[in-house]
Amino acid sequence: MDQLAPPPVAAIDRDSVPETSRALTLDALLTRAARKAPDNLAIRHREEHVGYAELDERVDRLAGVLARGAWSRASAS
Repeated sequence: MDQLAPPPVAAIDRDSVPETSRALTLDALLTRAARKAPDNLAIRHREEHVGYAELDERVDRLAGVLARGAWSRASAS
């Protein structure tokens, strides 16, 4: 076996995903994950770790800002 070969990457088999999951929006899937496992790791970037509940809250807050048309560089930080 070639020692420098990258590890295999799993392909997503769309046929194995239940139809109900395919019909859900990204927002609905995130909300479901936040309810089921709020403290599980959703995103890790450098030293920042964000659980599903916190990510769901941040996404909802950003969506509200965008819906109101109140976005500015100041509101993004």
